[in-house]
Amino acid sequence: MSIQNILDDLKNGSFKITQHGYLRMSERGVIFQDIESVGTTCTNWKQQSDGKFKVVGKDTVGDELTVICAYNGETLVITLF
Repeated sequence: MSIQNILDDLKNGSFKITQHGYLRMSERGVIFQDIESVGTTCTNWKQQSDGKFKVVGKDTVGDELTVICAYNGETLVITLF
């Protein structure tokens, strides 16, 4: 597993979103394409101590968006801000 798997999944829309993630999307006005954009525009990423990945990029209008993902053969978007 690598960050490249996650970035590829984000770019291609090949990810799942948790219920919590959908809630945050609704609260913040984030659309599916914004998450895909983060995969394309990633400016920074970090694997956290719990094994999740913090991926920072730009949404479709150029604003910074951070996506927290888990990877276990597929990418799962846990939350975003």
